[in-house]
Amino acid sequence: MGNRVSLLLFLLLGTASLEAGPLYTVESLGALGSGAALPTGINSAGSAVGWVTDAYGNVNPVYFSNGQAMAFGNGGQANAINNNGVAVGTVFSGGNPGVTEWAAGQTVSLGIAGYGTAINNAGQVAGGYIRPDGQLHAFTWNAGTLVDLGTLGGSSSSAYGINASGQIAGSSMTAGGTFHAFFSNGGTLQDLGTLGGANSYGMALNDAG
Repeated sequence: MGNRVSLLLFLLLGTASLEAGPLYTVESLGALGSGAALPTGINSAGSAVGWVTDAYGNVNPVYFSNGQAMAFGNGGQANAINNNGVAVGTVFSGGNPGVTEWAAGQTVSLGIAGYGTAINNAGQVAGGYIRPDGQLHAFTWNAGTLVDLGTLGGSSSSAYGINASGQIAGSSMTAGGTFHAFFSNGGTLQDLGTLGGANSYGMALNDAG
């Protein structure tokens, strides 16, 4: 049976598939400590960001480039990086999360309580911010201006992707207590529903929306 399946695949794909080059390459991002590590974002130049854990289990933000890993600091995680080399993520201070940018070796707090999850090439940031009432809401930030994107009727939401046009993808609690993926042009949230289950999550979107 295995040989017949292999022959069928060969006939379907043809000899061109055998002559084509590899569809991807594998590259080490470098080592930083002996704990767990996870890249969370990459830009068109191949620079990546993410986090590593230290010997005590603390999560720390890092930058990966040209096979080298460099720590941004302690207590947090980097989640995205744009083509200008500006990264965004979260730093914890006294156990409280704050949206943070890293660029040209500098760490800059955006003064937002919450989590930075996405950044586009124009420097617009998206994520989830903690309101004074303690609720987590999806937000966008641009040049010092924060926009609360609201929810789909529930108590919490968060953005996870932003494209070149400033369109946002994310997830929000509904009035019924489930989570639904949403799309937004920066105003109200459009409920994308589910594929038949109770929950869905919008994690990224391309420049075509």
